[in-house]
Amino acid sequence: MMIRLFRPEDAEQVAQLFHDTVREVNVSDYSIDQVKAWAPDDIHFRDWATLCSQRFTYVADAAGLIIGFGELESDGHIGCFYCHKDYQRRGVGRAIYQSIEAKAKELQLDRLFTEASITAKPFFQTLGFTVITEQQVFCRGEVFTNYRMEKSAGSEPAGNGYQHSQTIEWRKDFNRQIAIEFTSFLANLLILRLNSILQVLLYFRASVLFNSQFSR
Repeated sequence: MMIRLFRPEDAEQVAQLFHDTVREVNVSDYSIDQVKAWAPDDIHFRDWATLCSQRFTYVADAAGLIIGFGELESDGHIGCFYCHKDYQRRGVGRAIYQSIEAKAKELQLDRLFTEASITAKPFFQTLGFTVITEQQVFCRGEVFTNYRMEKSAGSEPAGNGYQHSQTIEWRKDFNRQIAIEFTSFLANLLILRLNSILQVLLYFRASVLFNSQFSR
């Protein structure tokens, strides 16, 4: 996976990614009517190529597949920030954010701020963002709850949330690997035991046949 700046030819993938993520991920926190208003059937309801090019838009490129993107405006506002529905909780969003924060430092911004959905709120909290206020916003006839959040540019995640989440992920991967290796060990042990039993049975059968022939 490579984090790079948006290119106009990315617009189609970015538009589809936004639509699919809202419809299939954010629907866990919002109603069907809300996500349909949020991500209309027409995925080009927004001029993605123009708007993304006007901002510092970073995309996560996995061998040509865009699996996430995030927008930074010159005043420190983080606009759209979405990860592909099939690549959730894999560090994609965090990698994009690191590029956004690096650009914010380069621009000497004092703070970063965003309007996070119910779904995205925990993610931004792990990055050190704090909730300024809960708000109700209107979008194409629907009312949405979201959270105005901000963070001092360059500050560490609150409570070492980033390191903590990384530790949790490492432990999960470690435990998963241990489970795989232990299962493999048990399977090999079972095979050895079955082979031993089979050899004993074959030896016993051969002995019976031999004794039977000798007794004649």
